[in-house]
Amino acid sequence: MTQSPLVSVCIPTFNGEATIRQALKSVLNQTFKHFEVVIADDESTDSTLQVVKSIADERVRVLESSPKTTAAANWNRSVNGAIGKYVKVMGQDDVLYPRCLEAEVAAISSPDVFFCFSRRDVISQNGRILFKDHGLNLSSGKYELEDLLPRIIRSGSNPIGEPVATLFDRTTFMEAGGFVGNYVIDVDMWIRLLEFGPAIFTNETHVAFRVGDRSWSHQLRTSQAKETIILFDSVVKRHPQMVPRYLRAIGTIAAYFKQLFRVPAITTLNFIRW
Repeated sequence: MTQSPLVSVCIPTFNGEATIRQALKSVLNQTFKHFEVVIADDESTDSTLQVVKSIADERVRVLESSPKTTAAANWNRSVNGAIGKYVKVMGQDDVLYPRCLEAEVAAISSPDVFFCFSRRDVISQNGRILFKDHGLNLSSGKYELEDLLPRIIRSGSNPIGEPVATLFDRTTFMEAGGFVGNYVIDVDMWIRLLEFGPAIFTNETHVAFRVGDRSWSHQLRTSQAKETIILFDSVVKRHPQMVPRYLRAIGTIAAYFKQLFRVPAITTLNFIRW
């Protein structure tokens, strides 16, 4: 690359040979060209690295770790290795649609915006659309913490979306402390970024998030609700005036309900739509 990229697309990987080629190709085929790709591999034992290295493109860099680390640590390592002003972290099985970076860079370039987010499709292991995300049912525009926090708490989950559905300012991410935790890594970061300033939402679908038995989201069933509630408790203590007690109660019930039905629903949808 002859100049520093504006965007770094970070892809943490572990045994992703089945999907990493499609994920990487979806990035390389963007209409927006001013980017780099940072692959942070966490000691894959399959052919993930061979697949990545077979794609000859100077925009792709590979970081290999030893010893094996946690999901949050590998996500942070990928961002720490990035040089772009803006960062997108995506799963090894996620997909960017062609205008994703173009649209998101235009959105995040608005003054005093620290991250942007959009709608996403949820797809099966073989790439079929299981459903289209409606998220927070927002109109395109700029939103402050006080606009979004009550909705996040009430949802009992992460209505903003997975990292693939966002683009954030790298410097602000570092100042916020990076990803923390095991199962609510993303929503914790979105809240901390909102504590720095507003986010902007684009009411368009620019990405696809893959679910299934082999996806990272499948691991959420046993611990997601507990960690979500712990996170929300700490956030409410920091911003008690923004979250009425009844919303906190609704969020607790919603967190356990979604944990109970998350994986069975994903498995059923994959079976039906296959």
